[in-house]
Amino acid sequence: MDDHKPLHILAASGSSRPANYTRRVLALAVDELQTRYQVQVDLIDLSTADFPFPGQGPSRATHQAQELVKGAAGILLATPEYHGSYSSAMKRFIENLGFPSTLAGKPVALLPQRVLGSEERSGHYGRASMDALRGKGQARARPAPCVG
Repeated sequence: MDDHKPLHILAASGSSRPANYTRRVLALAVDELQTRYQVQVDLIDLSTADFPFPGQGPSRATHQAQELVKGAAGILLATPEYHGSYSSAMKRFIENLGFPSTLAGKPVALLPQRVLGSEERSGHYGRASMDALRGKGQARARPAPCVG
């Protein structure tokens, strides 16, 4: 009998569009994690989360998200990439993690979903999103490897 507790991962989907590809990619990544490793995954769907805008004070959702991040061994963020950064839903989520951020020191895998052709224009697919995440949350952000 295995006495090891499952690794706790927090996954967040940052697209608000119905039937979005971001959520599908995140579901594949979570399924792969659960197939290969003993993990418990909590999912936050940012399209339905009730996070306040900066300066409005914390909400119940803010406190719940902060507790989930604190208790997670790692974070998996899936977001569409718009103009070299992550979605506004993901930005609101990150803003609601406080300052100093509860992401500080946490390993974060970023699954940016690019707009068709954006990588040719920017030349740095996902880099701007990771750099912004490292600066804001002091997180140890890395691009997630392709699952294949």
